[in-house]
Amino acid sequence: MRSLIAGPAILPFVVSALLGQGVSAGATVGSVKLGSGATQVAGTGILQVTPSSWLTLSAAPSYNHLSQTISGTTYTSTGLGDLPLSAAASTTLPGRLSPELGAAFDLSLPTGNSACGLGTGTVGTSLDLGVGTSLTDALHLALGASRALSGDQGTSAFSASQATSLSLDAEYELSPRLAGSASFGADVGSADSGQALERSFGLGGRYTLAGPLALVVDTRFGLSSGSSPWAISIGIGTAFGGTNPVSGAYSSNRLQHALSGGPNRGSGRGKFGKTVTCS
Repeated sequence: MRSLIAGPAILPFVVSALLGQGVSAGATVGSVKLGSGATQVAGTGILQVTPSSWLTLSAAPSYNHLSQTISGTTYTSTGLGDLPLSAAASTTLPGRLSPELGAAFDLSLPTGNSACGLGTGTVGTSLDLGVGTSLTDALHLALGASRALSGDQGTSAFSASQATSLSLDAEYELSPRLAGSASFGADVGSADSGQALERSFGLGGRYTLAGPLALVVDTRFGLSSGSSPWAISIGIGTAFGGTNPVSGAYSSNRLQHALSGGPNRGSGRGKFGKTVTCS
């Protein structure tokens, strides 16, 4: 467990020192209680490269530990999760409210061991759209929509693979260094058999340490039957788990992408907690 935390924690400092401007990095440690009863703990690093003002490329490797107790027997899996890669574009339109538009194409590589529930075992693609605006200098709103295009993986650790995941975030800057946020998320459409459509709300916070370096804390609580009951993540760096340059900067998307590389939630055919223990 020590290596799960220590490895990602030094990532932003190593990358910033080696690559300098145009590169941002961050690391998160998070945990989620899934609707299946399993618990996931993940250490996730994110590396973002901005070759132009409108284009962002990113990768977010993760190391996961899963556990679940069934009929008195505890099953565990530990290892790398799937690897999300993303190409995202954004623009800010002229106007008093500074409206933002963004889109991201996400590619998930099956680097996790799907037989142990660590990933899907298939290449997956998804599309992420976002719009945002600043109602005042302190109050910011963002609406995001994500949907898997191919493969078994949903767009996050929470969303069903055949559903569209929606998120609404509000962030208020309490001071030049401190911002608080609230979010609501929901799956719409249909899901694979055995999967539940998620409904959730969350609270988060961001504290600027120095320059662009920030500390973030995000939480999520399920509202519907079969939803993940709770999730939490803590991150440090200059970039976090959200891949969309508009909606990804906010609490719900930071948390979702911090936990996106682990359990095989998409197809419901993962063997974790049923027949094998992996390490």
